Amino acid sequence: MLGTPVRRIDDEWENIVQQHRMFGVALALFSLSIAVLIFQTYSSVRKPPRTDAAQSAKVAELERHLEQVRLQLAHQSAELDSLQQAQRGVSQPLAAKPVPPQGRRVDFEVARNHPREIAPGISMGITGSDISRRSVKGWLWVKPENRTIWLRGQALQKPLVFYGYRDGKKRELMLTSITANTASGYLLLPP
Repeated sequence: MLGTPVRRIDDEWENIVQQHRMFGVALALFSLSIAVLIFQTYSSVRKPPRTDAAQSAKVAELERHLEQVRLQLAHQSAELDSLQQAQRGVSQPLAAKPVPPQGRRVDFEVARNHPREIAPGISMGITGSDISRRSVKGWLWVKPENRTIWLRGQALQKPLVFYGYRDGKKRELMLTSITANTASGYLLLPP
């Protein structure tokens, strides 16, 4: 049952990795061509005798241009390094890099039309659910801030991220199961 979606994700992941490799090669070739242009420009610029002000201005302009090209090359080299590091990280299997949730996790289950406090100062109510779309309608009430966050078609496994007005810290609501009369999941609170 999960074989087809997993294969599709593996294929998409492989395409992303291949695109990153191709981009890295293209960036390396571009950097090399810039280096050749810098070398040619630098070797063709000679300090003329200081007899003509126009020639001196032209030389100064070429030196500024050369410095700009050097800076661009350094920037592109740094980008290439970061892409190569990212590529090394991407090529590892997905299962090898689990992302642990940060903060404190509070599990909950809320019944339809029976709001309840899911964490200290945070209440949740479910007013409806759509099993075919795997989503719910309802609300979150953040008591300390007297704030209501409306859930309109909040999908299963799609995080709802919100931040505290007072502390500015991130909170994340994740629905993991939806039935006709209940919704369950977890709330990640800041540490």
